[in-house]
Amino acid sequence: MFKCLTDSLVRPKNIASHIKINTWKFILYFLLLSVISSIPSIVDAVTSDSVQTLYANAIVTSLKDKDEEYLKYQIKDNKLKYVHQTSWGMSTRIIGAIIMVHGDDSGLVLPPMIAPTQVMIIPIQQKKEGVLDKAYELKERLKGFRVKVDDTDKSPGWKFSEQEMRGIPVRIEIGPRDIEANKAVLARRDTGEKIEINLDDLETEVANLLDKIQVEMLERARAHREEHTYTATDYAEFLDILENKPGFVKAMWCGDRACEDKVKEDAAATSRCMPFEQEKLSDKCICCGKPASKMVYWGKAY
Repeated sequence: MFKCLTDSLVRPKNIASHIKINTWKFILYFLLLSVISSIPSIVDAVTSDSVQTLYANAIVTSLKDKDEEYLKYQIKDNKLKYVHQTSWGMSTRIIGAIIMVHGDDSGLVLPPMIAPTQVMIIPIQQKKEGVLDKAYELKERLKGFRVKVDDTDKSPGWKFSEQEMRGIPVRIEIGPRDIEANKAVLARRDTGEKIEINLDDLETEVANLLDKIQVEMLERARAHREEHTYTATDYAEFLDILENKPGFVKAMWCGDRACEDKVKEDAAATSRCMPFEQEKLSDKCICCGKPASKMVYWGKAY
């Protein structure tokens, strides 16, 4: 699930495989997708935790009729056991994280895989004969994609701005001169680049461009994360980075809650993620100097 999310939302996938340090006794594990926004700041986008039988037990206990079979399953010896459940924090904060990671001053920048509208066709001088007909012809040819035609009476400039604000990945501009030359212009939302294409190659060009945008958005997000991820092996250096360089700081931790509390007190930062793919930066805890075997991402949350 986390891999699917990171692929479609074009967030670096190794951030998705982090496990959050958690002290709730009833939770078996707690998974976290933590990202760096364009500001940059750290945002917890998605969480998933195993609550074991806690919720099932609580729900059954609250029922007036105390139905013993409710939220239970039968095991081999015919006894009933409460079901084990997971809780997924997949809510509006995902939308907020998408906006903060990929958005710019013009509005949304949506990855093609999740964009409600992948292509917006904007006819230029649409009142001239044949222009709107051609726009709808292009839409029909692109029926394998999520495509709309903006045939409102607004000016092309207004339509361009609206398309950019809504984050639609690709804009197709088509006017009388384009039709005469059997060409069209494709405009990328993520970079603003404009590409002139032959209409005979429309389907291939659009498909390739959407794939390219998806890949390049992930590459930019990964590069942005790497640029704002630092390493510390000394506590003074650790505090200096947290104070002056927004982003993640990789450092070793002994696992003692007292050390995390001290970091929070000294730098207003907390442990953000404990990656499954560990790096051995040193043998000592960044805070107390005791033996440490776990590398943790630290940072200040948004």
